[in-house]
Amino acid sequence: MSPESALEELLAVQVELEPVNARARKAFSQQREKMERRRKPHLDRRGAIIQSMPGFWANEIANHPQMSALLTDQDEDMLSYMINLEVKEAKHPVHLCQIMLFFRSNPYFQNKVITKEYLVNVTGDHNFAGSNRIAEQPYVR
Repeated sequence: MSPESALEELLAVQVELEPVNARARKAFSQQREKMERRRKPHLDRRGAIIQSMPGFWANEIANHPQMSALLTDQDEDMLSYMINLEVKEAKHPVHLCQIMLFFRSNPYFQNKVITKEYLVNVTGDHNFAGSNRIAEQPYVR
């Protein structure tokens, strides 16, 4: 087979494959949504239990091997005001991961929620898209 005819055949197979891939993406998306609906009541119940445990997130983050190396005493105190953490993912139009940290009133900032968004490209590289601005309060001890 000549290189030209091989390339033509390859392109023809790719054209045939495109609708198959489209159907697979749709089926995968539907299955994922179905599983997310099944998981939601359990995740909600787990979240309610976690919120009833004072200091849960501060403890978990402080005991994480990589995170603990980055935390200062002030960070740990700030995390003691954290009451919840949520992660949301969106696939369309881009792969976006949104991390939301929920806080009760605290001396560090006015926000009740701090959101960080990450865009993930096909190679898995992270682009730090931005986050909401933290309305800082003067630190008073």
